Amino acid sequence: PAALPASQLASVATGVASSCVRVPISVVKARLQLGLSPNAAHAVRTALATSGWRGLYAGWGATCALDVSYALVQFTALEWIRALSTSVVGRPLT
Repeated sequence: PAALPASQLASVATGVASSCVRVPISVVKARLQLGLSPNAAHAVRTALATSGWRGLYAGWGATCALDVSYALVQFTALEWIRALSTSVVGRPLT
């Protein structure tokens, strides 16, 4: 199989890392908005007590797929624009 370009590998890594940070924050925010917890610390403790670490990462798969696909489009567009600018202007954008 052909190797992925570095920009595509970077976009996958970016999407995974982003979702690893965003999902627990979203879970805590949802618990606060639904009135299930009075504060963020309580929301974290409750999620950990009821479901363990999985409780903080509920919905991670869907969010990861979204973040990875978004980053793939974004990084690919950036590379395309850089290549286009090189052919039009004669030098890459900085």
